[in-house]
Amino acid sequence: MNMRPQAHQSRDLFAGIAQYGDQPRFFLPQGDAYTPISWNHYGQSVTQLGGYLQQAIAPHDKVAVLGNTSYEWIITYSAVQSVRGVVVPIYPA
Repeated sequence: MNMRPQAHQSRDLFAGIAQYGDQPRFFLPQGDAYTPISWNHYGQSVTQLGGYLQQAIAPHDKVAVLGNTSYEWIITYSAVQSVRGVVVPIYPA
């Protein structure tokens, strides 16, 4: 059986890291200014959390993420997907 690799968000994420490296990926507000977060820093954060999650969840497990959209929320979402988990977002009312 000939199976082609399926597209996956994590593959695109790590391709972006390889391509853009130290270039800014996010700008986070800090007081009256914005702090740049590089693709490399973002990737390291996702990889670290993903390594932990890989021990706790199996592919296709559902993981609830509760909170408002933030940099930490994005890291969590990406880390869950990087280990093939399914994110179930829950936003506060």
